[in-house]
Amino acid sequence: MDLEKYSYMSLHAHTDRSNFRLKDAINKPADLLETSLEKGLKGVAITDHETLAAHVEAYRYLNRNKEHFGDFKLGFGNEIYLVDRKDTVTKEEKNEKVKYFHFILLAKNQHGYDFLRKQSTKAWENSHFYRGMERVPTYKDELIGLMKSYKGDIMASTSCIGGELPQLLLKYDKDQSLENKMAIHEFITTMQDVFGKDDFYFELQPSAGEEQKIVNKWLVKVAKAYNVKLIVTTDAHYLSKEQKQAHKIFLQSQQGDREVDSFYATTYLFTPGELRDYFEDDLLEVMFKNTHEIMDKMEPISFEHETIIPEAHMPEFEPIDLKNVNAQVDWSKYPDINEYADSENKYDLYYIKLIMEGMIEKKQEFNHENLDRINTELHVVKAISNHFKQPMSSYFLADKEFVDIMWEVSLVGVSRGSASCFYTNYLLDIVQINAIEYNLPYWRFLNEERVDNMPDKRM
Repeated sequence: MDLEKYSYMSLHAHTDRSNFRLKDAINKPADLLETSLEKGLKGVAITDHETLAAHVEAYRYLNRNKEHFGDFKLGFGNEIYLVDRKDTVTKEEKNEKVKYFHFILLAKNQHGYDFLRKQSTKAWENSHFYRGMERVPTYKDELIGLMKSYKGDIMASTSCIGGELPQLLLKYDKDQSLENKMAIHEFITTMQDVFGKDDFYFELQPSAGEEQKIVNKWLVKVAKAYNVKLIVTTDAHYLSKEQKQAHKIFLQSQQGDREVDSFYATTYLFTPGELRDYFEDDLLEVMFKNTHEIMDKMEPISFEHETIIPEAHMPEFEPIDLKNVNAQVDWSKYPDINEYADSENKYDLYYIKLIMEGMIEKKQEFNHENLDRINTELHVVKAISNHFKQPMSSYFLADKEFVDIMWEVSLVGVSRGSASCFYTNYLLDIVQINAIEYNLPYWRFLNEERVDNMPDKRM
């Protein structure tokens, strides 16, 4: 076999971002990219355990070194925990053992990456602790419902020995009953229906372990029966065979009795040649070609976007009348306060309403010093709003909402950096320091001179 021609894309690889809940991988994103390139791979997909946290860093590194990487492909995915809701909830209620099955999702395009964001967000909304560990399940019914708007934008594979299909095959290998056969059939046909027959793959992995060998054998047979394409992955948690001991020490640094040798013995980046020790050339060639197929389906995905000011939640409210706030003030001296009070934008109206209510609640004097400071700060906020063509007032309302939620469950510090330099942040209870009282200059937080230097594109 011509290894140069039939090299492969590593479609199941981890970085140190996989360590959110349990020590798992030691690969830095940049090192994963560089080592994949050095070993002759055509690309690598980052599929950390229920997190997309490494994607932007890897994207930036690759784009800063485009000439160096050439046509090397970077893919973006997620290794999720895909479970049946009813079965999982029932077992958890009885304190029974639950298998949180692994499953790989890969984005084809920008729309597909939008799916990954939504899916991962939902999984973390489902997070809970069970048997001493935080669980972040994706329930099948939620995945199926969400995929209705993204079919054709996502590819999927059966993951490692911890996946549902591998576990079903191990069970069938011991007991070839109709019940076990039908469970395999239901899983495969459901996934083919959800993702499309051309976007669902069986994942073989190199291993000296008996269970993985059994799974590989059955995957080849079942793939023919259901016309599913095979791919090879190495589930890379470290970079090379030489790092095996370092990875083991890392995994056992907090849990010394944790068994790691059997599963993690081959979870590193393999060169194409190293895989020949585990698979016949004919099968390897087919699996390599199928990783190329997946690679070719992956369109460029960008993390750059226009600045997005968050939309705050707001109750029904009546806009304020400045004369009713304080009839003694000559409000004509404060044009920016007037402009916000007369705005056609609901966020601006609610923003100025809360500011004025804050003046009253905090027993602030409606003197020129205080009102002029509010006017000045609103002028800066307006300039930023005009620059981004979005109401910056919504940003402050969202900040207030976050802080209010934090107060409900914990204590909140008196300050959040330079935000304390805005008097209006104090009036909104975003910070608890009065900028005027402590002589803090507003421009330390935001100023009009910085507006022109604000980038239009962000990641």
